[in-house]
Amino acid sequence: MTLVLCLSVGGDSSPRISDVRIGGVGSRLCQSDVNGETFMTFSSGLENEGGRTVRVTGASLLNEENFTLVEMLLVPVPEPEENGDILLVPYQGGGYPSDEMIADTSSENGQEAWAARVPVVGAEIEPGVEWTLTTIAERTAESASTDGVRLFSEDDRGREYYSDSTLQVSMEPRCS
Repeated sequence: MTLVLCLSVGGDSSPRISDVRIGGVGSRLCQSDVNGETFMTFSSGLENEGGRTVRVTGASLLNEENFTLVEMLLVPVPEPEENGDILLVPYQGGGYPSDEMIADTSSENGQEAWAARVPVVGAEIEPGVEWTLTTIAERTAESASTDGVRLFSEDDRGREYYSDSTLQVSMEPRCS
């Protein structure tokens, strides 16, 4: 009986940087404490610039301090308004986005996009399709911050990837 052992020399099984691009690079967003609000919503554009569909396998906050990830969603980019503007849903900042809040603050196109939201983990992101990546976090102390978000994904060949946004977000008693 012969046993053959194959080794992959120089192979790297760590995740590669993905073709899924998350907007907000180098941006900062601060939300002042309003009436004791503990939830904060922040959004970034997201697009798969690669040639293969990927499935999101995980999501996290980067270097978070006193923030807990509550939910991360993919919201379709709404159809343009009559004047050509595209208004992403939900807006930056603010508390936990309820259906009622979206109805009060968004156009009909925005409401339709919000109704079509899906959890990011498990979602398939096709090449060339634009989404709004909406993150909802809850602060656990008076001040909270994160350096962005990270998505982990996998293509149909089982290759693992990650994508980072560097939209720095904080929630403070008073933003300067």
